[in-house]
Amino acid sequence: MAYGKDIMKQKKKKPLKTGSVKKKLEKALEAFSKGKTKKTRLLCLSILRDRPHNPTALLLAGRIAVREGRMDEAVESLRRAVIHAPNNADTHQILGKVLNKLGDPEGAVAAFREAVRINNRHKKASRSLGKILLRSGQYAASETHLRQSLEVSPHRIRLRYLLGVACRKQNNHGEAERIFRTIIEIRPDHVDALVNLGISLREQGKLQEAESFLIQAASKDKQSAKTYANLALTQYELGFSTKAEENCNHSLQLEPNRAYVHWIRGQSRLRQGVLEDGWKDFEWRTRMDGYHHSKLPFVEWSGEDLRDRTILVYGEQGIGNEVMCASCLDDLINQAGKVILECDVRLVALFQYTFPHIMVVRRYRKGNKAWLDALPPVDFQISSASLPRYFRNSSEDFSGKRPQLCSDLTLKNQWQEKLASLGDGLKIGISWRGGSHPLARKQRSTELFHWAPLFNIDGVHWINVQYGASDKELAQTSWDMGVQINHFSNFDPLGDLNGFVALLSSLDLVISIDNNTVHFAGALEVPVWTLLPFAADWRWMESREDTPWYTSMRLFRQERPGDWGAVFNKVAKALQVLKDNHH
Repeated sequence: MAYGKDIMKQKKKKPLKTGSVKKKLEKALEAFSKGKTKKTRLLCLSILRDRPHNPTALLLAGRIAVREGRMDEAVESLRRAVIHAPNNADTHQILGKVLNKLGDPEGAVAAFREAVRINNRHKKASRSLGKILLRSGQYAASETHLRQSLEVSPHRIRLRYLLGVACRKQNNHGEAERIFRTIIEIRPDHVDALVNLGISLREQGKLQEAESFLIQAASKDKQSAKTYANLALTQYELGFSTKAEENCNHSLQLEPNRAYVHWIRGQSRLRQGVLEDGWKDFEWRTRMDGYHHSKLPFVEWSGEDLRDRTILVYGEQGIGNEVMCASCLDDLINQAGKVILECDVRLVALFQYTFPHIMVVRRYRKGNKAWLDALPPVDFQISSASLPRYFRNSSEDFSGKRPQLCSDLTLKNQWQEKLASLGDGLKIGISWRGGSHPLARKQRSTELFHWAPLFNIDGVHWINVQYGASDKELAQTSWDMGVQINHFSNFDPLGDLNGFVALLSSLDLVISIDNNTVHFAGALEVPVWTLLPFAADWRWMESREDTPWYTSMRLFRQERPGDWGAVFNKVAKALQVLKDNHH
């Protein structure tokens, strides 16, 4: 019982009459409203001595305990008040507030929910519930209660801002944009709304507009590391690597250990060809929230002598990146006593065929560590994505390297026979879409109608090497343009990488947007023309028409964002030259 010891110390008095209780409650409420804490507490103690279940006195006692910082006693009194007056929304709301302060968000949510159930227009409970659900990542539920709260208090800017954040967190960027624009119309200096509007615009691919709002936010608050970080990311995606690096520097001056910002700066530097510093920053990805790779129990390699030592190289990113970084394996093999390579299960046979003197093991599902017991003793481990930090710090480090992949000769011969049956002429594989993130997919991918300048060139056999369903696109293209794109229906590029690699190695040329296909073709030293958006990925650097990663690759870049027409006209001219020289 709240204040139990204080009550026991009081002298016994006659039980209060009902009228006396009412008068004391009135006096207690008046004293509380005037901020007379001690008087309120004493009156509550007096009432609770004889009426220990009086809900109003218990509620007041709890609120006084909150004022005086005795939070545990406050919870006790408020819980008792809830028991004896379960339909009092105010009591549930105040209890939720106290529980939240005590670090019990689940209890607070339960109390706020009950208050809203009793009174769905309870401003404080709806507002508090929306806020706490937002912080706990329950964005849809948060949105519901924030909207309810706004119906009651439509002019509260803070509530509207939180609603915008809840929408953005659910990737409803169009609605978030609308909300943040409304806030900025009312409060042009609302920095958080400017930043979040910039983020929502960026996620919709409206990069230039996003940059303008983020620049406004940075001009109004020069001490926000978050603002500079978002501006840097937007400028990186716009292709402005130098500006992105500068704003990363601003952000890191304010908060030096923001891993995400180091990662953005690393990519900006790598894109500019600043390899050594770029790789150092790139390593910060492992400290980022959401870094998903399962931790392995071995010591991370940081350049130690590997003679007579065993090192485990584990795959961390997509298969295209694993193929690209495999170019560093020979360097590691030359230093180490033994190398074990863990990789995507689809790559095991390819890598084992290419690197016959190392042990190649498949990647198991997250949390499954049983495969480690079958390994020989391991001294060090390193991610394949971290190998370039040690072996690719200058242009000289790329020279004289052998192909990263070798195809199965039997499968290759089968594909060569199948392609030869198509007749004379160049056999060219095409792939036109890719990218896992929606924005990246939108920027990188093309439509088959973009390829019309190429399809107009005679004497070419077009081969579909696009992974994923494409039958409808191929049929529509054949109908619209009268071009035949050879499609092998019993062939699965995603599931049968051995067959895919054998097909690629049998082609005269591969033309593709930036996806896994170009990595496989480049690793096989098959001629490959890679079609890049204006703001290309860091690995392709800037302005170059070649890449040090793959000697057989040629790069065709957009000169203006979204302009594929000029790219395909340039590719068509190059293809005509190639065809004319082909014998």
